Amino acid sequence: HDTDINPKTDILYRYFLHFLLASLVLLISSWCNELLVIFFCVFCRKVKYLNLKGSLLDEHTVRGLSKAGKEVVLTAKNIVIATGGRPKYPTEIPGAVEHGITSDDIFWLEKSPGKTLVVGASYVALECAGFLTGIGLDATVMVRSDALRGFDRQMAGLVTDYMEAYGTRFVWRSVPKRVDRLPLGTLQVTWSDTETGREHRDTYDSVLWAVGESFCWSFPNGHLGLGPERSLPHSNCTQ
Repeated sequence: HDTDINPKTDILYRYFLHFLLASLVLLISSWCNELLVIFFCVFCRKVKYLNLKGSLLDEHTVRGLSKAGKEVVLTAKNIVIATGGRPKYPTEIPGAVEHGITSDDIFWLEKSPGKTLVVGASYVALECAGFLTGIGLDATVMVRSDALRGFDRQMAGLVTDYMEAYGTRFVWRSVPKRVDRLPLGTLQVTWSDTETGREHRDTYDSVLWAVGESFCWSFPNGHLGLGPERSLPHSNCTQ
């Protein structure tokens, strides 16, 4: 496979990024009314705003620390953690972090990603593969089991069938084993078929990991340090 990036697709990728940024500007402007309502509630003291770095002492107590070092302790029956998350890398796979990108990075590349392997089967993975195919790039999705797990199976099948019909490739029942950079700069991905155990290899310009996200908290083992039987519950909506 010739991995030289087509100048036409590189131009389309740049146009896509410009369109995306313009769309973000419009989206942010549409939030202005909601932000005004939020600020109104805050300044009218309907919502108490504290600019502190928080840490949990137990499931009902939060310790806040200001920039000046002042400590505030707050208690509540229920504490909601909404710190957001970031796409994660499968650090157990050799070469994943060194040579891979995430769904965040794909929008900030200086040039077209070229022939791309998208690892994952979530809506984020399929969205990325779909728009890459749409601008003329060679995109492949590697799926461990089923695409869009948790969604209606019939609808999930219609989505992947549609994508395949329009040029997106799928590698089913497979898991990546390692990613190596070759002397010419391309990436060699080694993966195994989960049904037969056979190993396969192919080369790509980019490997995009869409295998979930890491939440922006620092609780050891994902809980509050209160013991495994009292772990921190989380929403399944992001899984």
